[in-house]
Amino acid sequence: MLFAFDPHGPSDRPARLRQVAAVMPVVVALVVTVVALWLVVGWQQRSEHTRVEQIALAQLHSRANHVSTLEWQAIAEGKVSSEVSEGMRSTFAHMDAALAEFRRTDHHDALVTGTVPAVVDRYKRAIAREFSLLAAGEYSEAREYDEAVVDPTFERLSDALMTANDSHARQGDVARRRATVGSALTGSLALLLAGLLIARFLRSRKRLIALRAEEQGVRRSEREFRALAQNASDLVTVVDRDLTVGYQSDSAERILGCAPATVMGRPLADLVHPADLPRLTSLLPADTTSLADVHGRFECRMQHCDGRWVAMETLVAPMVSDTGEDRLVLTSRDIGERKALEEQLRHQAFHDALTGLPNRALFEDRVSHALAAARRSSTPVTVLLADLDDFKLVNDTLGHAAGDDLLRVVGQRLRGCLREADTAARLGGDEFAVLLEDAADPRTAEALALRIQSAVGAPIQIVDRQISPRVSLGIATSGSDAREADVLIRNADVAMYAAKRRGQSGTAVFDPSMHASTVRRFELIDELDQALADGQFVLHYQPIVELETEEIAGVEALLRWNHPRDGMVAPFEFIPLAEQTGAIVPIGRWVLREACRQAGEWQRTHGTDGPRYVCVNLSTRQLADPNLVADVRSALDAAGLRPEQLVLELTESLLIEDVERTCERMEELKAIGVRLAVDDFGTGYSALSYLQRFPLDILKIDKSFIDGLRHGTDQSNIVRALIALGSSLHLDIVAEGIEEPEQLAELRAMRSGFGQGYLFARPLAADALTALLDADIVPGLTFVRRSG
Repeated sequence: MLFAFDPHGPSDRPARLRQVAAVMPVVVALVVTVVALWLVVGWQQRSEHTRVEQIALAQLHSRANHVSTLEWQAIAEGKVSSEVSEGMRSTFAHMDAALAEFRRTDHHDALVTGTVPAVVDRYKRAIAREFSLLAAGEYSEAREYDEAVVDPTFERLSDALMTANDSHARQGDVARRRATVGSALTGSLALLLAGLLIARFLRSRKRLIALRAEEQGVRRSEREFRALAQNASDLVTVVDRDLTVGYQSDSAERILGCAPATVMGRPLADLVHPADLPRLTSLLPADTTSLADVHGRFECRMQHCDGRWVAMETLVAPMVSDTGEDRLVLTSRDIGERKALEEQLRHQAFHDALTGLPNRALFEDRVSHALAAARRSSTPVTVLLADLDDFKLVNDTLGHAAGDDLLRVVGQRLRGCLREADTAARLGGDEFAVLLEDAADPRTAEALALRIQSAVGAPIQIVDRQISPRVSLGIATSGSDAREADVLIRNADVAMYAAKRRGQSGTAVFDPSMHASTVRRFELIDELDQALADGQFVLHYQPIVELETEEIAGVEALLRWNHPRDGMVAPFEFIPLAEQTGAIVPIGRWVLREACRQAGEWQRTHGTDGPRYVCVNLSTRQLADPNLVADVRSALDAAGLRPEQLVLELTESLLIEDVERTCERMEELKAIGVRLAVDDFGTGYSALSYLQRFPLDILKIDKSFIDGLRHGTDQSNIVRALIALGSSLHLDIVAEGIEEPEQLAELRAMRSGFGQGYLFARPLAADALTALLDADIVPGLTFVRRSG
């Protein structure tokens, strides 16, 4: 986090004033102490000079008194010869000795520079004057001079010296004591003042050091912050109370393309997007006299110099300068990349990555908003659900990459059929949806469905193949039974599955009865597993007849569900559900074991008069089951059935879903010895080229071609061609769905080997077929079982 700072920097003048203020008491105290010491010492020196002068004169008087008396006596008697000079020298010698002795004392400075030397010199000059006059015989003049000058001077000096001499000892002791006491008092006072001054000096010095450290810390922090602010990737902006820019870091040139100097003094409103500025002002207190409590974070857009807006995240904090002026520091970070990533993630969360269309979550949200608006405006909302037919076949034959390419093209074509206000979405897999918000006329949705089928069905070049996709659509419109998004989408889904059951490329409009059918489907799905455990499944067997002899050649095992509540459930109701949920694998395993068991029982009870083989249908999931070959072996062994007595039927569409895997699995089954048949041949559109690759034994012509034998020669030619194709490949031909004698006659003419249908027998329970095998003539049947 960056520090707040005064961009103009702190002034040095207040710091110097604080330093001077801290030193002044020390300076004043030192001056006072020096003056006090000077006054005390000067007074002591003057007192000492006076005392020393008095002591010196007293000593001089005691040394020179007796010499002066002799000298004056000699003068009075006229003895001025050698004795005079000797006396003079003796007097002078005594005086000099006294001066030398005092120079060796502690007061020699006073003796040299004070009053005593002057008095002695004057005294010596007077004596020398008198001795010189006496030596010259000028006694009277000497006497006059002595009386006029020497005598008064000497008398006064003598009296003073005598007085000083009498109190010499006492005055010396007093002086020494005064000097000692004065020195002690002066020293104590000096020590006291020095201690106080030192203590005050130490406190001031400590405070000064602290202030200097603080100031250095502030300057260091300022330098560090300036370095951070100038080199940081974030943009630092300082504004005044009126949101005027007072500072901006150098990163402004990198982020906003403008030099900081160009925005100094400008309002912040010039930089921030007008729609985002209230986010900042909402953080400011009503009373802007103090900004100390302003803290917050907000997102805004700042204008780049090229005119575009840059998304920024801004942290707001107060900054109080030394002068008490409040400012705000805005630390802004460029979050453009983060916003772009968030938008990308948001788009990915609500859009299909393959087609770019809205996904289920976004589509449901838009349907919810459309329904809410429709309730206010009383206009209906329509949803269309589109599902590609045979899309799995494209994935399995051309690969998933080809399937993805197909989905992308379908998404583009679907979007091209819509208006600007409509919404197209991919709900998942090969399922698409369309939202019409103002389709008041029901025919609008139906017309759009036809337009979508036409646009999507145009040929597409995928890899090296040209594909014409087909799509089934379901239409649902909001009403009293569809007020919520999930209900409306569910109704469209129900209608779409109803269209698929009617045939490919169909369209169906939802009605409430479809919902009941869907509910039944879900109920059946829930009950499938329990039905197998409770033994609710049974097998019916439809005879396969040799057309020339009308003898039963084999039987086809057909699965039935004897529901405890609903009775016998038709295969087309539950077998697709079992295939969808994967329940077909355990159910198919049970069918295989039960069919083999029953066929083995007929072989043991009826021998050659019973069915020579039993046909069992395999589903896509069963063929992909790795345990299929083991299940077949186990079923044959348990029933005691020979492998060639079991025929496994595969649909034509199953053969071409994954050719390589199908061929491999069929070869494994052929290795066991079972026979293989292709069921419903002719309904596919790619199987002819693969017939030679598969190890097939039987070709079963679909009922739709047999029905056409009654309506003209075109269908007859197709059936004749299919029979010829099978014969050329050495395959047995079985015609399915023979219901009329005319069909039988024509098939015989075409030399079709086998057939099955209601003309011979409906699917029968095992005991009913056993009764048929036991009877010579069965009422209601057109053929007679041959007895021998």
